[in-house]
Amino acid sequence: MQLSSKLSPIFKFGAPTLLLVSLIGSLSKLIWSGSGLSGISVDGVAVFVVAAAYVWRYFLPLKDVVLEGDHLVVSNFRRKTSIPLSHIESAKQTLYIANVVHLTLSEESAFGRVIRYSPLKFGSLGVGSGPYPAIDYISKAAGLDVRPDEHVARREQV
Repeated sequence: MQLSSKLSPIFKFGAPTLLLVSLIGSLSKLIWSGSGLSGISVDGVAVFVVAAAYVWRYFLPLKDVVLEGDHLVVSNFRRKTSIPLSHIESAKQTLYIANVVHLTLSEESAFGRVIRYSPLKFGSLGVGSGPYPAIDYISKAAGLDVRPDEHVARREQV
């Protein structure tokens, strides 16, 4: 079952491309207008830095995630790896800045110990409940204990 949004490639590759094109366009406009680099404002630089940090933090790390039986097939759109559900230590979903699920693994994978993906809208599929349906779904599949007040699911420590 597909867990990540089909829009993930657009977020991962489109946002950085749009940011780069806007930077090149802005610099070209400044240079061709004759004002040169002296026309760059502190506000403009600050907006670009904040936008770049947002893209770097939330869009570039996104992966494509598919649940197949007792493991996840994770792809960065160039290569794939398989991760057993038993290796998921915790799952956390953020909704405020970007709707992203963070899976923390007990062991290092080809993509590190944290896998990030933008989840499907599970409510429309009738899967999951509450404000964090992606966490509800992945926690049931991986056998994690849900802590709804923290929008986190963790593996019970034995």
